[in-house]
Amino acid sequence: MFLIAGTLIASTLFGRHRRLRIASIIFGFIVAASVAWKFAVIEVADLHWLADFAVPWSPYGARYLYVPIVMVAFCFITMIFEKPLPLRSVGVVVSGLVLFTSIQHGFARSPWADFSKEWKEKAPLIGKVPVVVQVRPGWELQIPAHQTPAADSGEPQHSASLDNR
Repeated sequence: MFLIAGTLIASTLFGRHRRLRIASIIFGFIVAASVAWKFAVIEVADLHWLADFAVPWSPYGARYLYVPIVMVAFCFITMIFEKPLPLRSVGVVVSGLVLFTSIQHGFARSPWADFSKEWKEKAPLIGKVPVVVQVRPGWELQIPAHQTPAADSGEPQHSASLDNR
């Protein structure tokens, strides 16, 4: 990790594409900082993301760090087109490793779960009884039963909430 960070910092000092690398590093840092800022206001009990944020290959951390990781990979790809041999060599090796691990892991995504049967069964119940229905990406939609109209207005009161579990 420190080797990658040190190489990236050093690559911003040399080469024809150093400004591109600087912009990519800054952009990736801004995205990672904004994710950290967003989750900084969440209760301490819900900080499972912090461990996942530090481990990009975890199921949760990958979605938060995708853009910063792509920016780092882009920086190494730009090193391939530099004239100094050490910089070009690092770019070729690291870009090759990224490509190899990507091919080894595969580019296909897993299929989405089909919730149509559950929705078909529970749709007639909506409004009559409280209903909990699964939606993507693994969330629950909680739909309460219709309440009696409020005394001061002739409108029924509705509310629904998403629960991310």
